[in-house]
Amino acid sequence: MRLRTLPFLFLMLCQALALTAQSPICVPRGSHPMPALSDDARRKMELDLKRAQVEASLDPSDPEALIWLGRRLGYLGRYHDAIEVYTIGLQIHPEDARFFRHRGHRWITLRCLDSAVGDLRRAAALVKGRPDDVEPDGMPNQKNLPTSTLQSNIWYHLGLALYLRHDYRAASHAWRECLKVSKNNDMFVSAANWHHLTLLRMGRRGVARRFLRKVDPDMELIENADYLAILRLYIDNSDPSEARKAFESREGLSSASFGYGLGCYLLMRGDTHGARQIFDRILSGGQWASFGYIAAEAETNR
Repeated sequence: MRLRTLPFLFLMLCQALALTAQSPICVPRGSHPMPALSDDARRKMELDLKRAQVEASLDPSDPEALIWLGRRLGYLGRYHDAIEVYTIGLQIHPEDARFFRHRGHRWITLRCLDSAVGDLRRAAALVKGRPDDVEPDGMPNQKNLPTSTLQSNIWYHLGLALYLRHDYRAASHAWRECLKVSKNNDMFVSAANWHHLTLLRMGRRGVARRFLRKVDPDMELIENADYLAILRLYIDNSDPSEARKAFESREGLSSASFGYGLGCYLLMRGDTHGARQIFDRILSGGQWASFGYIAAEAETNR
């Protein structure tokens, strides 16, 4: 029987607010910059959000509707609201790993790494031994082909949260699990980049060099070319000055993603000053919610 929409949503929202109030919101509501979007992109995202709100209001117990409502809120920078929606979803569907996966992602965005690790580990436990599912993209790539799955995203985000928390041993395990369920080049190269960086941070340079043999520097990709470019710095033992020129030519998300990898490359070569310059430039950009920005921020705060 369909639940009465407004009373149900109000009750669930109150309960979600109470739960999230007990969780550590590391970045307070309203204190973070909004995503830099063109007028056309913002209008489209706001229209998508309105549609998601309508779908959720028609049946607020529908997990798909709640997940998409949370995702649409997140794309517009409303990360706290997204977390509240996922918390509502978990009250209704406590065994649905997708809510833990997406809430874990947004905990990372808000720099709440302990909460992210907790959610993502619960998601990993829920999907253990189950078939994997392709995860549809909210912002499709040029070929409109999803490149990730539920399980690869769970392990990917868990690995990232652990890496940012400097728990490299646990992060390495997460990246290995992610690589096991990475069934295409884009999935593989993104996990490979972070796993390689983790090995270097652990001081396991020999293992890192052997791991690079698994990377085809000429592989065809749809959307993760920046990660392959980072790996090629190590494969080719590239001149940092040429890599700096490549960094200067990048903009937006690509600048943060490639820039963080370049900064780490300079660190591994002993150029701490040059690395700090790269990280500072990333932090002067507008990619506050990107993983490259968050990682550069963590570097400068160490």
